[in-house]
Amino acid sequence: MGDKEEGFIEERRSLLNRFILECSKFDFIINSEEFKIFAFQPGEVGDTLERMKKQRPTEILEKYRRCFQIDENIDQS
Repeated sequence: MGDKEEGFIEERRSLLNRFILECSKFDFIINSEEFKIFAFQPGEVGDTLERMKKQRPTEILEKYRRCFQIDENIDQS
Protein backbone atom coordinates (compact mmCIF):
# COMPACT_ATOMS: atom_id res chain seq x y z
CA MET A 1 0.00 0.00 0.00
CA GLY A 2 1.49 3.33 -1.01
CA ASP A 3 1.48 6.60 0.88
CA LYS A 4 -1.41 7.87 -1.24
CA GLU A 5 -3.72 5.01 -0.21
CA GLU A 6 -2.67 5.30 3.44
CA GLY A 7 -3.54 9.01 3.42
CA PHE A 8 -6.92 8.28 1.88
CA ILE A 9 -7.70 5.58 4.43
CA GLU A 10 -6.64 7.82 7.33
CA GLU A 11 -8.81 10.66 6.02
CA ARG A 12 -11.82 8.33 5.71
CA ARG A 13 -11.20 6.94 9.21
CA SER A 14 -11.06 10.46 10.61
CA LEU A 15 -14.26 11.51 8.81
CA LEU A 16 -16.12 8.38 9.94
CA ASN A 17 -15.04 9.03 13.52
CA ARG A 18 -16.31 12.62 13.26
CA PHE A 19 -19.61 11.41 11.77
CA ILE A 20 -20.16 8.94 14.61
CA LEU A 21 -19.36 11.60 17.20
CA GLU A 22 -21.95 13.92 15.62
CA CYS A 23 -24.54 11.11 15.55
CA SER A 24 -23.89 10.37 19.23
CA LYS A 25 -25.35 13.77 20.11
CA PHE A 26 -28.83 12.50 19.26
CA ASP A 27 -30.43 10.07 21.72
CA PHE A 28 -32.93 8.81 19.15
CA ILE A 29 -30.05 7.60 16.96
CA ILE A 30 -28.04 6.04 19.78
CA ASN A 31 -31.10 4.23 21.14
CA SER A 32 -32.31 2.96 17.76
CA GLU A 33 -32.19 -0.77 17.03
CA GLU A 34 -30.32 -0.08 13.81
CA PHE A 35 -27.51 1.75 15.57
CA LYS A 36 -27.24 -0.90 18.28
CA ILE A 37 -26.82 -3.56 15.61
CA PHE A 38 -24.23 -1.48 13.75
CA ALA A 39 -22.25 -0.53 16.86
CA PHE A 40 -22.31 -3.72 18.91
CA GLN A 41 -22.78 -6.71 16.62
CA PRO A 42 -19.52 -8.33 15.61
CA GLY A 43 -18.93 -9.08 11.94
CA GLU A 44 -21.21 -8.31 9.01
CA VAL A 45 -24.35 -6.38 10.00
CA GLY A 46 -26.07 -6.08 6.61
CA ASP A 47 -27.92 -9.39 6.86
CA THR A 48 -29.20 -8.59 10.35
CA LEU A 49 -30.44 -5.18 9.26
CA GLU A 50 -32.18 -6.73 6.25
CA ARG A 51 -34.02 -9.19 8.51
CA MET A 52 -35.40 -6.44 10.75
CA LYS A 53 -39.15 -6.00 10.70
CA LYS A 54 -40.10 -3.43 8.07
CA GLN A 55 -41.92 -0.49 9.62
CA ARG A 56 -45.19 0.81 8.25
CA PRO A 57 -45.35 4.54 7.45
CA THR A 58 -47.58 5.15 10.49
CA GLU A 59 -44.99 3.49 12.75
CA ILE A 60 -42.23 5.66 11.31
CA LEU A 61 -44.36 8.79 11.76
CA GLU A 62 -45.08 7.92 15.39
CA LYS A 63 -41.38 7.30 16.04
CA TYR A 64 -40.54 10.75 14.63
CA ARG A 65 -43.27 12.35 16.74
CA ARG A 66 -41.74 10.82 19.87
CA CYS A 67 -38.11 11.51 18.95
CA PHE A 68 -38.64 15.11 17.95
CA GLN A 69 -41.42 15.80 20.47
CA ILE A 70 -43.74 17.15 17.81
CA ASP A 71 -46.95 18.69 19.12
CA GLU A 72 -49.36 18.89 16.21
CA ASN A 73 -51.94 20.74 18.31
CA ILE A 74 -49.91 23.95 18.51
CA ASP A 75 -51.74 26.94 17.03
CA GLN A 76 -49.71 28.01 13.99
CA SER A 77 -51.09 31.60 13.96
